[in-house]
Amino acid sequence: MPDTVAFFGQKAITGPIPLTRPNIYDKDALIILDPGRLTGASPGVRPAVMARGRAPYAARNFDQVINDSLRPEFVWNGGPDNLGVLDFSGDRSLTTEGRVNINTGQCTIILTIRIRAYGPTSSNLRILEPGDTPGGSPAIRPVADADGVTNPRVAVFASGATGVYVPTGNPDAWKVIGASISSVGPSYVYKTGDTLHTRAAAYPEVTEIRHPIFGCDILGRGLSAGGAGNFLLREARFYDRAMGVDELTEDCQRLETLFGIT
Repeated sequence: MPDTVAFFGQKAITGPIPLTRPNIYDKDALIILDPGRLTGASPGVRPAVMARGRAPYAARNFDQVINDSLRPEFVWNGGPDNLGVLDFSGDRSLTTEGRVNINTGQCTIILTIRIRAYGPTSSNLRILEPGDTPGGSPAIRPVADADGVTNPRVAVFASGATGVYVPTGNPDAWKVIGASISSVGPSYVYKTGDTLHTRAAAYPEVTEIRHPIFGCDILGRGLSAGGAGNFLLREARFYDRAMGVDELTEDCQRLETLFGIT
């Protein structure tokens, strides 16, 4: 039975409730990967992680990797709020046991992340990457010009469609990235410190979350040689619906406040 939180009486809720169990701000998320709330993990270990959310157990159980040594390390006090993070140091990966079918054709991803490396498009650095699927899944990549440094930006793709490229003026700072991906359009990308970006054309339908979190087979390392992302992950959220621009902005800004990101 899923965990629930009940509120009684007429008292107002004035801010996020820092619980290890789900709270009202989880809303209808399928998966919330929250290493800051890990218990029983020591610094430097490479833990299997159980995410919360309404997705089935297999889609929230992050214990599947090529081998245990390739799991990301747990870093205590590594986040912007001085809580724990997962360290994807460029050769780490993390997947779940199962997948979730997406019946709506759309999704929303919200990441609290510090990207430590960008690369030219040809390098295929990955934060999230879909597998080989006849349907479609979202992908997020940190890209730059040919030198791997100039013009850093975050690219959001879905089902092989042309991506939205969001420039970043603070490439290695902690940021919240929110991507609302709609099969009927428009779609939106929010990133801390930049103007909200809109993709007017509809994306192809997102039909499933491949084995791991939010629509990819591997979180971090990618599916091909040279596809290793280098980043710290404080939190990741996935929804099986496309948030509107106001809801996406509100949720991302609330997370910025919660985690102390400016």
